[in-house]
Amino acid sequence: MNRFSATRAALFAVWLILPRDVRSLQIVINNNKKNANHRLLSPTIKPATTTSSSSSTSSSSRHLSSVSTSVATSTTTVAETYTDEEKGNVANTVHALTLTASSVQRRTLSRLSMSEPEIWKLALAGSLATLVSDVTMHPLDCIKTLQQTEEGIGLSMVAAAHFIYHTMGGLTGFSRGFLTWGVCDAIGGALKFSTYEGLKRQLQPEMASHISKEEQEAGKGSTAETSDAVSLRNHIIFALAAVSFLASSVITVPGELLKQHLQMGHYPGCFEAVWHIVDTQGLTGLYSGYDGVLLRDTPYTALELGLYDVFKSLYLQRRRQQHPSNSSEREEEVVEEKVGDRDEPVLQRLEQIAIAGLTGGVAGLLTTPFDTIKTKATLDFVGCSFWESAVLTIHDHGPEALFCGAAARVAWLIPVTAIYLPTYDFFKTKIHEQHEHSRNLV
Repeated sequence: MNRFSATRAALFAVWLILPRDVRSLQIVINNNKKNANHRLLSPTIKPATTTSSSSSTSSSSRHLSSVSTSVATSTTTVAETYTDEEKGNVANTVHALTLTASSVQRRTLSRLSMSEPEIWKLALAGSLATLVSDVTMHPLDCIKTLQQTEEGIGLSMVAAAHFIYHTMGGLTGFSRGFLTWGVCDAIGGALKFSTYEGLKRQLQPEMASHISKEEQEAGKGSTAETSDAVSLRNHIIFALAAVSFLASSVITVPGELLKQHLQMGHYPGCFEAVWHIVDTQGLTGLYSGYDGVLLRDTPYTALELGLYDVFKSLYLQRRRQQHPSNSSEREEEVVEEKVGDRDEPVLQRLEQIAIAGLTGGVAGLLTTPFDTIKTKATLDFVGCSFWESAVLTIHDHGPEALFCGAAARVAWLIPVTAIYLPTYDFFKTKIHEQHEHSRNLV
């Protein structure tokens, strides 16, 4: 074997070291006598399907980064045998292969980092969904607010609507405070859903791994562990929902305070309300009743987002158990939501709307007492704490007063959540579809 054949054999050995994606590249090496210039023509890397972003990233990184070390070792071995000119040709070839490996590594890591859409897009989806629900159901919110104040306590929904129409400027009375609340709630929705989705994204691999482990153990004869794992997941979902509200409360609490003052006609406009409250109570006045909002909306948001996820999971699980043979036939009817690299079956649109409405009704009814006390602390018992407002309300009107406006609140929240949560799911699904299309182009 002459030296040229030996050089080609050595280079072929180096080529075999590279991963399959690199070996699939079409590389044309133009050998000159004194200097070899190499060009990469038409790199065609077929995107690999990633099942786990973190594991794929680490394995690809380790595999590709080992190429340089292997190439350097082969270069040393070849250099001990050949002439300076042949050494130069080998060195240039190795350099081209190393650059190729680095390029593939960058492309692979870039693709893996795109396994999930950006959080800001999900925040925008949450903001739009919140705004849509606010636009449609604000009049019922005005009725509910009136029923919970001293001015309207004891009024039915019809009587409260009649009062608003005749004393607050006709139909415009049902839109008071809308712009202020719409802007604040849209920003709050962005904060809430970005926090919720971001935290879920961070904890999803750990939860999935834990549940998978418990399911494997349950397959050996124990079903309690699986139930415990699912219960743990549900508790985590509720906790994340509560945390997401805390993030949004920085914006929504002042927004709701201004909205209710405007709904009751206490101020002619938002700027006048802000100026008067800050002038008389300071900046902290904008957070009047914050303890009541925390006690109301922390459990409400936990129930709203948590129950929605739990109800959807339970419904799908029960449907599979009742109709195991029809699962393939119904597959075409079920909407597929792309979440990262996982295809998660979700419900039909009408099923989503029904479950979202049920979620809103249950969460709204259970948190009505907190909502009533918060409203009275904000509008009637200014300066009193949440608990002081509760005592005064029960003392003046009896325990049943805690459920004033319950019918209006439930009638308001059922359609709000029936619009709000499925709308968010719709936007989220479209974002994932667009993201997957973009990934496939990389």
